Amino acid sequence: MNGYMMTSEEEITSLKAQIKEQAEIIDYLTKKLFGQKTEKIDGNQISLFEEENRVFTEPEQTGRTFVSATSRLEAPRRGSK
Repeated sequence: MNGYMMTSEEEITSLKAQIKEQAEIIDYLTKKLFGQKTEKIDGNQISLFEEENRVFTEPEQTGRTFVSATSRLEAPRRGSK
């Protein structure tokens, strides 16, 4: 501090300025972290999903059976017989 007591109005003005500055920082960092990204796409690249030129024509047959992500396996309970 400058060696003197701030009045309530000066303190409120100072706190509002700090809040505004911090809100701008948060906005900037949020846009930097989650904002729109620029991606370069090569027009000659083969598509994995388009019908005409797709790479995969049939699903891969692995012989494995998949369990739904919504089903749960319960672990055996200890101590109950």
